[in-house]
Amino acid sequence: MVDESQQELLNTVLERQNALIEEVRSLRKSSRKDFWDILGAVAPIIAAGVIALGGTYFTWTYNQQQLKLQQIQTIEKFIPHLLGDEKSKRAAILAISSLGDDKLASRMASIFASPGTASALESMAKNSNGPDNAVVTNALYKTLDALASGYQTKNQFDDAIEAYKKALEIKEQVLGNNSPQLAGDLDKLAALYDAHNNHDLAQPLHDRANNLRAASAQPVTPATVVTPLPSSPSQESKPVPEEPLPHMNAADKPAEPAKAESPPEQKSVKSGVETETSAAHEAEAASKK
Repeated sequence: MVDESQQELLNTVLERQNALIEEVRSLRKSSRKDFWDILGAVAPIIAAGVIALGGTYFTWTYNQQQLKLQQIQTIEKFIPHLLGDEKSKRAAILAISSLGDDKLASRMASIFASPGTASALESMAKNSNGPDNAVVTNALYKTLDALASGYQTKNQFDDAIEAYKKALEIKEQVLGNNSPQLAGDLDKLAALYDAHNNHDLAQPLHDRANNLRAASAQPVTPATVVTPLPSSPSQESKPVPEEPLPHMNAADKPAEPAKAESPPEQKSVKSGVETETSAAHEAEAASKK
């Protein structure tokens, strides 16, 4: 009976052990299956995102190329008008601006600088807002400056003065009246006055340019030399009197060095010289008597 009961208990334990092993195996298989199931469910979403990003990039690149192509085609259409008279140039710049491309219109106006393109830029500057206004204003300044240089080479004094003044006014409106960047424009205008012997008008411009440069320069501070303060009489070093060490008797004090005496030879020589001089004096006195 005992052997049978032990055999039954052993069989029960083995069955339980096998059941546990099967459960562990099933759990491992289920965990692996769950991982691959999750990966399979997420993979289409990731692939769709990558495809969407790639498509967006290529679409943007294609649109940029198409935009450049449209700009080239627009320039080709308006080139004959930009090479025509001033009215045609002004109309061409305004037409390009009306297409919604103020930057392209400003760029073309700076390239084909003329009174017509300058007039078109002035109209655009009044009607534009935001970042486009800054682009148009900068193009207008460059156009007027180029016009003034062209007038100067053609000896058109009045037109050059007028263009330089307008360019200076635009720069003052943008940067302010005290900006050091105005010095170059003031020098250009002053040099033009000097070239035509208008020194009375040129000198204030030169003075203003120099003042702007001087105001923008950093002041140079000289190096400071630190000198020591004079010492007060109380701080001057005083000789400290020597004092005998404590608990020292007079007998224990160090003896003072004896004064060196002259050698005996020097004393005998000295006495011999004195006797010779006294004998000479006595002989001289006897001869006088």
